[in-house]
Amino acid sequence: MKKIKKRVFIPALAVVGGAAILGCIRGDLLSGNLENLFNISLDKLGWLYQIITAITFVLCIILSFSKKGRIRIGGENAQAHYSFKSWFAMSLTGGIAVGTITYGVSLPMIYFKNIFGELDGFGVAAGSEEAAVFALGRIIHEWSFFPYSIAAVSALCIAYMCYNMKKPLSISSCLIPLLGDKKAGKLATVVDVLAVIALVLGLSGSLGGGIVLIASGLKLIYGIETTQTILIIITMLFAFVFIFSSIRGIKKGVRVFANINTYIFYLLLFILFICGPTLFILNHTTTAFGYWLQNLPLWTFDTGILGGETLVKWWTIMTWNFWIVYAPVTGIFLANISYGRTIREFMIVNFFMPSLFAIIWFGVWGGTAINWQMEGVVDFVPIIQQVGPLSALSAFFNNLPFTKVMIPLMFGLLILSFATSADSNIIAVSSLCIKDEGLENEAPIWVKLTWGLLCSIIACTMILFTKEQEGLLAIKYMGSVGGIIVFGVFILMVISTIKIFFIDKND
Repeated sequence: MKKIKKRVFIPALAVVGGAAILGCIRGDLLSGNLENLFNISLDKLGWLYQIITAITFVLCIILSFSKKGRIRIGGENAQAHYSFKSWFAMSLTGGIAVGTITYGVSLPMIYFKNIFGELDGFGVAAGSEEAAVFALGRIIHEWSFFPYSIAAVSALCIAYMCYNMKKPLSISSCLIPLLGDKKAGKLATVVDVLAVIALVLGLSGSLGGGIVLIASGLKLIYGIETTQTILIIITMLFAFVFIFSSIRGIKKGVRVFANINTYIFYLLLFILFICGPTLFILNHTTTAFGYWLQNLPLWTFDTGILGGETLVKWWTIMTWNFWIVYAPVTGIFLANISYGRTIREFMIVNFFMPSLFAIIWFGVWGGTAINWQMEGVVDFVPIIQQVGPLSALSAFFNNLPFTKVMIPLMFGLLILSFATSADSNIIAVSSLCIKDEGLENEAPIWVKLTWGLLCSIIACTMILFTKEQEGLLAIKYMGSVGGIIVFGVFILMVISTIKIFFIDKND
C-alpha cells in the first residue's frame, strides 16, 4: 500500500461506487438530474467548447509545421521505446477509435435522413445527394482533426512536463507553467481525483454501449435473445480481455492487442472498399472533404444559432465533451508511448494519422451505408428510430460481403476495440493512483484490477437493474458531467501548452 496515493484512490473510488449504487437504485432520478445539469452547462458553455476546440486544432497545426516540431520528448538523447507501427497502433486503439465503429454506420445515416432534425438548420433535403455529402462532411468535422487535436494537446502537455521538465506524474503538473509548483501542488489531488472520476464513468458508459451493441448484434444476426445471462457473459468477456491486457502491461499486453486490432481494421476496410460501392465511396468522400473545408469557419464557431440545437448541441458539442472526458487521462498513456519522439512525429501519429484513418473509415463504412439506403438494399431508418442508433450496425452486418467471414471478424473487432481502448485507460487511471515514480513505472496489478472490475460492474449493473436505455443514459450523463468538471482543467492545460511553447524559452 506504500505506493498508493490514498487521497486520490479512496475519494475517487467512493464517488464512482456511490454513483453506481444510486444509479442501480434510482436510475431515473440520477439520469434526470444529471441530464438537467448537462443541458444547463451546454446551453451556457457551448460557445466556450467551440472556441477551445478551435484553439487546440490551430495549436496542433502550428506545432507540427513550426520549428517547435524538432523538440524531442525526453530530451535530445531520448530513444523511442516502440516501433512506429506499434506506436501508431496503440495511439489509434488506445484513443477513441472505438467510436468510429459504434457510429460508423448510424451517424452518417442519422444525418443523411435527418432522423432527429439535424438538417433543419441548413435547408438540406433529407435523402438527397447534398444530404449524403453533408453527412460525410459533418462527420469529418466531428470525428477527425478537431477531436484528435483535443487528445494530442493534452498528451503533449503531459509528456513535455513529465519527460522534459521532470515534473511529477500528475495532470496538475500541466498547471505548473501557469500557477507555479506550490499552487499546482496544492491542486494536484483535486485535479487527479476529478480526472479519475470522469474517465472511469466515461469508460463505463462506453463499455455499457459495447455490451448492448454486441447483444443486439447477436439477437439480430443469430437470433440469440438478450437475457441477463447473455449480458453478464458479454461483460465478463470484455472484462477478461481488457483487464488481462492491462495487467500484462503496455509492452506485453496493450501493444500486442493493439497490433492485432489494427490488422483487423485494415482488413475490413480493404474488403469493404473493394467489394462495396467503390466509386460511390471515392466520389462522395472526396466531395465531403471539400464540403467540410468550405464550411469550416461556420461549423467551427456555430453555437447552434444556425445549425440548430439538435446538430450542434447534441452531436458536435456533446462530442467535444466526450473527448475532453478522456483527454487528460488518455494523455498520460499517449505521453508514455511517445517518449523519444519529436513533437512533429508526435503530431503525425496522434493527430494527422488517426484523423485520416477516421475520414477513410467513415468514408468507406458511412458511404456504403448511405449507398445501400439509396439503392434500397437495407432501410436503416426504422431500425434507428425503433430500436436505437447502435442497432444500425447489426443491420449493416447482415448485408456485408462474405458474411460468414466478415461477421465473426466484426464481432472480434468490436470486442478488441472496446478492450484496447479500456486497457490503456485503465493503465493511465491506475498510474494517477500511485506515488510518482515516472511514466515508465506502472501501477500494481490489484489497482488495475480494481478499476477494471468497477468499470465492468457499473456498466453491467446499470443495464441489468434499470431499463436498458435508461441505464445507459445515466452512465452517459455521469461521464458527461464529469467532462464538464474536467473542462476547466483542460482549458488550463491548453493555456499552459501555449505558454510552454510560445512564451517560455524551450528551444
